[in-house]
Amino acid sequence: MSSLSTGAPRRIFDPSLFSARFGALLNPSFANSISLTGVIAAILLLTLSVPASLCAQQLRDREPNSVYGERRAKLAAQADGPVVLWGFTGREEVSQAYVFAQEDNFYYLTGHNEEGAGLILLPPAKQTTGGGSGDSLEGAREILFLPAKDPAKEKWNGVRMSPVDPGIEARTGFAMVKPFSEMRATLEKLAKSSPVFSTILPYEKELGGYPHEKNVVEWLQLAAAQAKLKDVRRIIYSLREIKSPGEIVFLKQAIELSLDAHLAAMKMMRPGLYEYQIAARMVEVHAMGGAEASRAVVEQASGEVPDRAFGRPRPAAVEVSLGAGRIVLLGFPVQHRGQSHATFRLLFNSIFTAR
Repeated sequence: MSSLSTGAPRRIFDPSLFSARFGALLNPSFANSISLTGVIAAILLLTLSVPASLCAQQLRDREPNSVYGERRAKLAAQADGPVVLWGFTGREEVSQAYVFAQEDNFYYLTGHNEEGAGLILLPPAKQTTGGGSGDSLEGAREILFLPAKDPAKEKWNGVRMSPVDPGIEARTGFAMVKPFSEMRATLEKLAKSSPVFSTILPYEKELGGYPHEKNVVEWLQLAAAQAKLKDVRRIIYSLREIKSPGEIVFLKQAIELSLDAHLAAMKMMRPGLYEYQIAARMVEVHAMGGAEASRAVVEQASGEVPDRAFGRPRPAAVEVSLGAGRIVLLGFPVQHRGQSHATFRLLFNSIFTAR
């Protein structure tokens, strides 16, 4: 999708499709003519015939392709050499309930929310460090790399975009889309004329979690062993400080969801409830409003309080004594339309608005 939608979340269920496929089963004369076993078998058969596109990767409103293209151009203009980035692989979480969400910076630059993608951007001609022009992408200044088509896998995970899809360039906003398997060869070719590559380098001290940046750097060092790597994290962060009109729309929607969830928590708050019960209500409100995810963060006077069972913060917040009672504030950030969980503090404070 190439245009920004600000309306209600999309409805995956299509009544007309359901009627066309299952209407006969609801006819009384039909029901009287066959056994219950036959009905169940027919429903299963029709269910298996539903197009896989209905089970595709999570739908998400996004900004126009031109917005992402402008961001990539600004990044490339400030980088010292070709920019090489990976999206998440889909293997970052082991939970069976995990719903894929793209790496924030990769999504900011591409609007692509599927697994296993890569990106190479070239700086403007003759701007690369060391005198190399870096003009080795067959005339293109940027390439999106996508996994090859895998029909067997799509039967379970839903349809994914691939380099061979008709009109894939228009859908993604990239003039050139190649198989991810060709990304290393492209990088090796660039390394002959570009002594410097830019990527997001790992933090000196990691706080745990999936080592995404570390994996990318190790891969780069194998493909371009002689190249010097420079960090573009600060450049991307500086670009992200200025929000586009579309981002502002999404932030406002997230704030409304945050307000709704906090108000719902206030209404059910009473002595004897556990934190997870309040959290469950807030997650429900977020999900019903179309949020992709909720992330529980605890902030108390002493800082975050880890949950020993899950190795992550619990979903409650600040407790303030007031006479014989307590005031409880819950900081429960919502991820909406690809906006980072880093907007948490803004959403946490949104409880103090006129509402």
